[in-house]
Amino acid sequence: MKKFAFRILMAAALLALAACLASCDMGSGGAAGGASSPEGLYGVSAGGALSVRDKSKMTGAIVIPEEIGGVAVTSIAERAFEGCTGLTSIDIPSSVASIGSYAFLGCTGLAAVAIPPSVTSIGVRAFASCSGLASVAIPSSVTSIGGGAFIGCSALMSIGVDAGNADYRSEGGCLLSKDGTVFLACPGGLASVSVPSSVTSIGDEAFERCTGLASIEIPSSVTSIGKYAFLGCTGLASVSFAGAKSQWGAVRKGYCWHVYVPAAAVHCSDGDCSL
Repeated sequence: MKKFAFRILMAAALLALAACLASCDMGSGGAAGGASSPEGLYGVSAGGALSVRDKSKMTGAIVIPEEIGGVAVTSIAERAFEGCTGLTSIDIPSSVASIGSYAFLGCTGLAAVAIPPSVTSIGVRAFASCSGLASVAIPSSVTSIGGGAFIGCSALMSIGVDAGNADYRSEGGCLLSKDGTVFLACPGGLASVSVPSSVTSIGDEAFERCTGLASIEIPSSVTSIGKYAFLGCTGLASVSFAGAKSQWGAVRKGYCWHVYVPAAAVHCSDGDCSL
């Protein structure tokens, strides 16, 4: 009788331990009230921010689920997929409204990404150093793109923007403000760029680390160039400005705007002047 009672007590203790471990495992998927995927690949906070629990398994084509454990995935957490070099494509569900800063930083194998029309914001350097990414399409829903979102994407030939987007537009594969006055980002795969004549300002980091860029033509309409605008453009040998030397001298230039640029002069309409 005593042995039987002992066995019952042991069984109850083991069941209690198993329940405790399961509870702890679910809690590790995110903030309090979060959940984890059945495969243990993802976690999601109570607010719906997706995180990756096992980055070693993030290889090949990945389809992010719309919900995990009954919790809707509404955002991709900051640095969620950072350094997942084996990732080749990512399908983001229509439940996602924001892509966090550095979310896909250094995903060098990422060649394709589908951004759904539910996304309204893309964080700082969200896709930076995705050296295999060849093109990206920004849907009409996006109202905010963080600085350097596509820096270091050396194979990127085009940043497309849906015509219905109220805040951004694409011209020559480059990202501009909707009114065309601010040049925001150059795809890292372009070898030459002619900045549109509508542009009056080249934004911060607009050409940063475009190492394959060999030549650029800047219109006389440009009156300011932001900080780090051409930082690390190590192949940029030719810079042309459509205005006179006096106009170039009057252009406001930001901090470290041309560090590591090999070009020594700017070719203006009335002769050369120093960069």
